[in-house]
Amino acid sequence: MILFFIDYTHRIGRTGRAGKAGKAITFLTKEDAAVFYELKELILESPVSQCPPELLNHPDAQHKPGMNFEYFFFLFELIFLCLF
Repeated sequence: MILFFIDYTHRIGRTGRAGKAGKAITFLTKEDAAVFYELKELILESPVSQCPPELLNHPDAQHKPGMNFEYFFFLFELIFLCLF
């Protein structure tokens, strides 16, 4: 799984450009549990995406994770992109 959600949404966005339909499939493992919540929220914000029930109902997707390595770099990228 991509650590940076901006990269993730950019890749997924390529699927639906120019009015074309398609499917984006992301494989997650238990090692990705730290991003389940943020990924679920990102998908739910989309007017065209559907969150799979496996992610929607997963215990690790029910709460925001504590500050961890992946989340730290996600925040770092957001700050970096806002500055430049």
